[in-house]
Amino acid sequence: MQTLGTAEQTKEYLDLNELTERIPFRKRAIEEFIARGVLIEGVHFRQPAGPKGKRVFFWSSIEQWLRGKDFLLKANHVRKSEQARHLIS
Repeated sequence: MQTLGTAEQTKEYLDLNELTERIPFRKRAIEEFIARGVLIEGVHFRQPAGPKGKRVFFWSSIEQWLRGKDFLLKANHVRKSEQARHLIS
């Protein structure tokens, strides 16, 4: 992990390479967190180009996750998902 300048530290949207430069986890660990549902699409990252596209990570959400304070983000995501399901059915 390298020291980052101020502009790089405040960048909100990161690709996987940029993310691994900021946190003490390798790419494989991040992929495992996603597979296990620890990092959630729509909360911690998005894939604007679809399932095979590049992931864009939200630094503010990742930072909250690292501090163990992302439970509100996850709860809000679950609530919105449930509301969407009710609209569809």
